[in-house]
Amino acid sequence: CDNYHGMHELVEHMVLQHHVKDIVYIGGPADNQESMLRKKAMTDVLEKYGHSLATENILCGNWNYYETQYVVMDWYKKNQGKLPDAFVCANDVMAMGCYVGLSKCGVAIEDVKVTGFDSLTSGSMFSPSITSVDPGWEEMARRSMEHLFYCMDNGDEVIYQTVESHGDIRESCGCYHKKGSELSDGREIFLGYERMVNSSYLGGHMCELSNFWSDIRRKEDIPKFFQYVLSTD
Repeated sequence: CDNYHGMHELVEHMVLQHHVKDIVYIGGPADNQESMLRKKAMTDVLEKYGHSLATENILCGNWNYYETQYVVMDWYKKNQGKLPDAFVCANDVMAMGCYVGLSKCGVAIEDVKVTGFDSLTSGSMFSPSITSVDPGWEEMARRSMEHLFYCMDNGDEVIYQTVESHGDIRESCGCYHKKGSELSDGREIFLGYERMVNSSYLGGHMCELSNFWSDIRRKEDIPKFFQYVLSTD
């Protein structure tokens, strides 16, 4: 995946079309190569147009929907409700988490611009739909199949290719923004998305607990089960 070009293109769109200067960046783990490249693309654009990224505006959402909510809510409270021009997130999951976290702080959808990366279907169904970066999923699929057929005919051969990513402009950057009653409908959509995610996480935890419980053979091991329960998020 090309982590640089599409993010550069997207942030340049934000700067030129939406006059964005002050950005909060929400990335993955600090040592993650993909997150670092996406951040570099963003900072390169800011520097190109005479802007900069403040250290206190670099947040870590760890690619996680829930963790991003907590991080954003904490940042918002520390900044006493002052919003940046935009939140640029290193993936769509964190972008959606950012929106929900801000909503829980009482921020209206139309008051904030948020972008992501990955062009997930869930992001396109979110409201507002998440402006993102398309890594080139279709092209990657096409090249993968071509390489598979090549290997079937000619034997295994490792070929490394990079598919160029591109900005995927939707609503959350401020383009085609919904207004009026449509925004309240949008709130129901993204809160509905949160309920779906909550249900998925709960189901996953229940499966983990079931697997752990099934491994218990002696009553002396029962306390281990409750220790495990208390240690899960």
